[in-house]
Amino acid sequence: MRGSSALVLVALIAVGCGKPHTQRTSRLDGDSIINGTPVEKRESAAARSVVMVELLNIDNQRLGFCSGTLIDSNIVLTAAHCFDLRIFPALRKFNILFVNALNEKSPAVLRKGISYSMNASYNKDAVLDHDIAVLLFKNAAPAGFAPVPIDEDVSANYGSKTLFVYGYGRTIDYTGIPDQHEIQNPGILHRGLMTADSDYNRFPDRYLTKMESPTTLCQGDSGGPQFFNEKNVLKVVGVNSGVLGKELPNGKHSCKAQGQATKVARFAPWIKKEIKALKKKYLLVSESPEELISQY
Repeated sequence: MRGSSALVLVALIAVGCGKPHTQRTSRLDGDSIINGTPVEKRESAAARSVVMVELLNIDNQRLGFCSGTLIDSNIVLTAAHCFDLRIFPALRKFNILFVNALNEKSPAVLRKGISYSMNASYNKDAVLDHDIAVLLFKNAAPAGFAPVPIDEDVSANYGSKTLFVYGYGRTIDYTGIPDQHEIQNPGILHRGLMTADSDYNRFPDRYLTKMESPTTLCQGDSGGPQFFNEKNVLKVVGVNSGVLGKELPNGKHSCKAQGQATKVARFAPWIKKEIKALKKKYLLVSESPEELISQY
């Protein structure tokens, strides 16, 4: 099933020269991280935590999708702008899809979304700041998937560090030529490498990635994880938020630019608090796994 709209989500931001833009990295159709590697098997702990967040209207029609990270048995970490009703006014439901690619050859395991919580300060400065949300879904993740720890070290500085990035976004950047690469196949999970900007502490709630990074975020990668692994200690340190793409002649914005991610450690206390609140408020009724697994 393909998204029903070709909405491009863009917000102004005054960073750098040439009036660049922060382009939210969520998209209704798309492939994945530009210059990334397809994830065909969930062999690493990082890969086993990445999921797709499907956004639906009241009639269960897909409005779009984002990427997300499993951080508890039935909790996903993602970007707040994926649930911004100014972007998706018809949004009423969501599903969590455990899948490598949305196509007929790759059926998805589906878990129904129950509720979500967006950070109260989301986008207060209109630059995709505080862009983080937690989601609760029914039952637990299926076999082959597992949660990963969140970063809680607010003193850590990942400036110039190499980060592992995952997402279901576009693999082909906008060219500026009208209608070129406008129609893409549904999301395919990819993995890439990005380097955090040396000025990691420039913003308290978010950080930028270097323009020279081997891979680039694009639409569909929103909410996906940025991992740091040192001495075999893996943790999710960032949530994909946007790219500072320059405007092209056709009005689109290039994804080959600095990326922007939300700092997870900055929100670790809030994340833990919201997980407890969601689970306490929504006492889950036990259902058999067969009732929750769908061939999508």
